[in-house]
Amino acid sequence: MWALPNCIQEAQVHVTGWFDSHCHLDLDPLAAGASGYWQQARAAGVMRVLIPSVAPDHWRATQALAQQLPGARYALGIHPWWLDGLEGPPERWAAPLAEALSDGAVALGECGLDGARAMPLSQQLPWLEMQLAVAEQRKLPVVLHAHKAHNELIRALNGYPGVRGLVHGFSGSRAQADDFLSRGFLLGIGGVVTYERARKTRATVKTLPAGSFLLETDAPSMPLAGFQGEPNKPAQLVRVADCVAQLRGESLAALHAAVIAAEVSLFGSHQAGAQVPA
Repeated sequence: MWALPNCIQEAQVHVTGWFDSHCHLDLDPLAAGASGYWQQARAAGVMRVLIPSVAPDHWRATQALAQQLPGARYALGIHPWWLDGLEGPPERWAAPLAEALSDGAVALGECGLDGARAMPLSQQLPWLEMQLAVAEQRKLPVVLHAHKAHNELIRALNGYPGVRGLVHGFSGSRAQADDFLSRGFLLGIGGVVTYERARKTRATVKTLPAGSFLLETDAPSMPLAGFQGEPNKPAQLVRVADCVAQLRGESLAALHAAVIAAEVSLFGSHQAGAQVPA
């Protein structure tokens, strides 16, 4: 049974504005205009963002960008799409990753498994396990990519019971959600819920316990319904929030309080300005 930790059940109610828990402002086509896109988001009420890096040659740029943008924090990891071309075994990258994380990252990621890749999951798995071990050592949450690999990912997490984190872009069933929640993970809910055809995901979101999920855009990916073919942007998080609140039959204020509690529980407090609408 999911239960919000007692220490943060009285949510950080004075934290205002929305938090985009997964936004690739460091990737094209957003990177060149990242500052402008982020200004638009803040004007819309999205005041904090987590920028997850995807590969070693991106880490420094992601860190620099996050340090330039008010309300931004960052994570560093190796995404399964970026494994090709990395030299040496996964163990070679453990020390460089740990060192890079020590300079202000709030999480390790994006990492995970992708069953749609040509690279077999058996070859992706050692890279994930290396990163879970580093996260455990550094006592950092992980930001997970999970696509067509639910059972394999659950088995991998079972080997690191002390690791918590966020399963981003969740689009599964309530049973799959509970597999992650029971292991101390939050779920990242994004633009997929804006599509009426996403019946399974929308049904799951309706029943998730308060405080068990965060909101995200995954910009520039995962465009919302009505915006297909356009790069997604962090300002769209307010539309995700509206949709989730409507699906759950709750006010924006209630939703905001719950996701802020979840944010603080995983990443710690990060105060920012701008009131959220009631």
